[in-house]
Amino acid sequence: MPSEAAQSKSEQNLIRHSPERAIGGFTRRDSTLLFYSLIHSVLKPDHVVLDFGAGRGAQAEGPRDYMRNLVTLKGKVRHVVGVDVDSAVLENPILDEAHVFSPGERLPFEDGAFDVIFSDWVAEHVDDPPSFVAEIERLLKPGGWFFARTPNRFGAIAVGASLIPNALHNAVLQRLQPDRKERDVFPTRYRMNTVSAIRRLFSRDRWRNHSTTIDSELMYLARSRVLFGFSELLGPLLPTFLRPMLFILVQKKTSSEQAR
Repeated sequence: MPSEAAQSKSEQNLIRHSPERAIGGFTRRDSTLLFYSLIHSVLKPDHVVLDFGAGRGAQAEGPRDYMRNLVTLKGKVRHVVGVDVDSAVLENPILDEAHVFSPGERLPFEDGAFDVIFSDWVAEHVDDPPSFVAEIERLLKPGGWFFARTPNRFGAIAVGASLIPNALHNAVLQRLQPDRKERDVFPTRYRMNTVSAIRRLFSRDRWRNHSTTIDSELMYLARSRVLFGFSELLGPLLPTFLRPMLFILVQKKTSSEQAR
């Protein structure tokens, strides 16, 4: 384990407020831990999985073996496919197969090709939510699951980002998260980022909807001991509609269930 002197300022602040982070690299309020644990809870060895917006696989670049293993589904299911608008997906090491596509384009897979589809930090960039949801529904098998992690439109992350023009996002993020690469920053839209929007997009007659807002640590503030400490105190007290994270958790109903 690296010494405290060798750790980044952000890491030191995180451990100061959540000492358990020094053991496995995660805390009791870590949204990554919860999000990928939920995905794992429905996975079976014979599943075919789609990572919609897979990128270069940045989530698996962390220094901790436990978290890298948690976010890596390759080798745990039959096949993991990744798609992205960025050609960096072709270099993603945690996929069995990768494709580049243009926004709004029909993906090159048959109807019902996937048991599970997930999108991590993607929904906030979607320009046309109805078309996005229609493609998710087409690609999922009956009974299949769609999981997405994205900022809640009324939470601190999305509100802060909305106050900053998209053209300046990279410059601001470089100050807040110096380790974040410019190629990992994309324009934000927030057109499907509330619980009510998800209810409208994933209708009750076709989907089981378990979507919810999540209280989580605000990693953007981790470089400041004071701001991060304040967010840690305030976070658990926020009403549900102000929580920073939105988890989209929906299951496609079978034809017989839709007919009822």
